[in-house]
Amino acid sequence: MLIFKILYENLYYFSFQDK
Repeated sequence: MLIFKILYENLYYFSFQDK
């Protein structure tokens, strides 16, 4: 699922930016 992949990547990105 592309949507799932995007959501997952977005979460990862958010976590990275939060650091």
